[in-house]
Amino acid sequence: MIKKIIVLINSILCILLIMSTDKVSATISDRDEKIKLIEVEIESNMKTHDIPGMAFALVDSNGIIYSKGFGILDIREVTQQIDENTNFNLGSLSKVFTTLAIIQLQEKGFLSIEDPVVDYLPWFKTRDALMSNQITIKHLLNHSSGLPSRLNVHDVKSIDRRKIIDQISEQNLVKLLNTPI
Repeated sequence: MIKKIIVLINSILCILLIMSTDKVSATISDRDEKIKLIEVEIESNMKTHDIPGMAFALVDSNGIIYSKGFGILDIREVTQQIDENTNFNLGSLSKVFTTLAIIQLQEKGFLSIEDPVVDYLPWFKTRDALMSNQITIKHLLNHSSGLPSRLNVHDVKSIDRRKIIDQISEQNLVKLLNTPI
């Protein structure tokens, strides 16, 4: 599914080149033609990659230029049409946003992805304290920390920061599956 989303996003990005803002004086018909090209590309990719539905928004510094929903939200409920206001769970896409934010922090000199995680989260630990101190931000970003793929932190119920840290700390006393590489 992630591969389908990436293919679709890449296709949309290519289409966005058509919507380049270098021609600020574009006529309404030019704009409408470009939007139609975007819609055709989206619908074609949805069909090719069996994507039941999605929402699309084109924005600039002034706000939303165009937004529209395509298809259905749930293949079991064909009556649930997607529109421009439909909310979606980010799921694994949040990893992309996290990585982007981390890289921006590194570019501004606030951190380095080579820094140990414990430099920023002193409470971060595994059963092997020596290994915990060796796990870097980069290890977490590229899944090479040696940590298991699921830490079951989804059970955290509190909204109090201290309680969350305590609960995660208790759960994260996991055994590393591998040495960080």
